[in-house]
Amino acid sequence: MIASRTHSRWAPARSAAWFALGFIVLRLVYRVLFLGANGSGLVLYSGRPLHLDGPFRFISILGPVTTGGLWNALLDALPFAAGILVIGVLVSLVDVRNALARVATWHLGRGVLTALAIGVSTYPSLVTTWRSMRQVHRLRRERGWLSVLGPLFERTLERSSTLAISMEARGFGRSAHEPELDCSAPLDFSDLSLAHSDRWFLREATASARLGELILLTGSTGSGKSTLLRAIAGLHTHGSREQATGSLSIGGADRFTTSVATSSAFVSFVGQNVRDSFVAATVRDELAFALRMQGMPAPAIEVRLREVVQALRLDELLTRRVEELSAGESVLVALGAALVTRPTLLLLDEPLADLDANQATHVVTLLERLAHTTLMTIVVAEHRTRALSQLGSTRWHLADGRLVAAEACAEACVKPSAEAPVGQPARAESTISALVGPNGSGKTTKLFKMALSDPAGIALVPESLGDFFVRDTVAAECSRSDHTARAAIGTTLKLVRQLIPLDNAVFSTHPRDLSAGQQLALAIAIALAAEPEQLLIDEPTRGLDATARANLVEMLNRVSEYVSVTVASHDAGFIELMNARAQAVNA
Repeated sequence: MIASRTHSRWAPARSAAWFALGFIVLRLVYRVLFLGANGSGLVLYSGRPLHLDGPFRFISILGPVTTGGLWNALLDALPFAAGILVIGVLVSLVDVRNALARVATWHLGRGVLTALAIGVSTYPSLVTTWRSMRQVHRLRRERGWLSVLGPLFERTLERSSTLAISMEARGFGRSAHEPELDCSAPLDFSDLSLAHSDRWFLREATASARLGELILLTGSTGSGKSTLLRAIAGLHTHGSREQATGSLSIGGADRFTTSVATSSAFVSFVGQNVRDSFVAATVRDELAFALRMQGMPAPAIEVRLREVVQALRLDELLTRRVEELSAGESVLVALGAALVTRPTLLLLDEPLADLDANQATHVVTLLERLAHTTLMTIVVAEHRTRALSQLGSTRWHLADGRLVAAEACAEACVKPSAEAPVGQPARAESTISALVGPNGSGKTTKLFKMALSDPAGIALVPESLGDFFVRDTVAAECSRSDHTARAAIGTTLKLVRQLIPLDNAVFSTHPRDLSAGQQLALAIAIALAAEPEQLLIDEPTRGLDATARANLVEMLNRVSEYVSVTVASHDAGFIELMNARAQAVNA
């Protein structure tokens, strides 16, 4: 997140003003171009109209233009422009997203309401993404704004899809007469096989979860942990049987025939990139959204909100707009929105990735208390297992398509999150600097300020790599990087191969389809192509397992031999492994 520029409440009004002005200009151009703008007053252009032939003979181009004609065209456009402006002001004054959430409980015109809610909720994110992409693209040597359009269109479609799923998962469209699920059987699957992108990542798995059980789901990067959680939540192709065999049930109901909205009060899911799933404008409304979808009265909603706010220490965030939250704050708010419904089954995908040490410890303690005191069944997929190693949890390990369950996993079976491979010890004197500090302290803001102060000499790899890439294949990204860096053809490709081994087939892959480690290597290579004096990297370990973290340390150590490297990270184990020079950042 770029904290220096956030989405203003009056942004819709400003955008409406620009649209209104654009409409007026287009209207005037239209009148001048077709039949001219003839009338009283001063003659500005006295040319004869050009009449087209054939099927277009009823169309005339240009013609006399007078001040009176332009004035009449302006008067014709003003009512429409005023309507656009009024709508923009109303959207700024009224929380439309909150209003749509309330109206949705009437169960009238649900399709139209869904489209409106998605459109309205996507707009602030679209503005923020536009600004972020323009800034990031300037830092990666792109000129103008045309390079942003393609990636922005892709991100808008992704955001709309994610938002629709998030609304449904929190009860949007849920009938008041849905049958209750069986709390005594939270999760069970037998001979379950799941496929993703034509690859079967899970084969004939059998396991079950009891009430109050805390399950740690482990596995290497790309092993399918996130996809398994999405399947349990009903979001893996929305329960389609085309990519699944065997049985999967939640609350005693078949997951593949139970809609996501039906199970919204029973199961809550917090995935990665939680910002894209935010529906409301403010933190308070985001926390209350699912409760409003359940038709809960306002006094009861306030009680639930106080419980969650107190448990997660969200008091200072309640009035904040969701676009203004840091990555760590966003995770806490998403977790609060999941807990507020008191689900029987809670699914968490990398919940500690963006949290500082204190917040991670607090969240782990909270999860343990919830499992023991409320009998909530919790499944956590997490690479930073060191923070979870003290819990007497059950462990499910996913590897090579097989799910291995081990009861009461001891600390010895949890691999430390920053364990170095044999033969790759940490460097005694690292030249890498690390920015450390609590969530919201301004680490990301500082990195951007450093990069913008000297774009030619300082390169930045942002936290959100989805905003970084501008082409639809790895090969095209490398070629574009060579061009913008004015480097020899093949420079970026050579750098990528030096950083990480890649098969030739990967170069025809979309950058967003790469693994987290591959995306990071590609982004670093693009940043290094222009031979900067300093390389800045924001939160590089998200989604990386222990081996990938150790490989990243080795990669950064090689890079630091010819360029100064500064990393912002919450991962204490990763910083320790690098033996980096820590620099504290305070809010």
